[in-house]
Amino acid sequence: MTRLALLATIAAILSCVQIRAAMADDVPTYDVRKSCKADTQAYPTAGNVDGCLRDEQDARTTLVSQWTQFAPDSRMRCTRM
Repeated sequence: MTRLALLATIAAILSCVQIRAAMADDVPTYDVRKSCKADTQAYPTAGNVDGCLRDEQDARTTLVSQWTQFAPDSRMRCTRM
């Protein structure tokens, strides 16, 4: 019985590791509308909300194209943020 419990625990840990690794394969998506609104209110010379949202989308597009170039542990840290 103890051996079965140990094997079940190991299997559970391995499946969690695989799930976390799979999560790091996808670029995280953040809702930046609030931060864009706050930034443009705090810094009026920075532009408008639409411009901020475009900049954020452009940055995400660049990140998506480069995502696989980052080390897996870096991608995992980013997805945990």
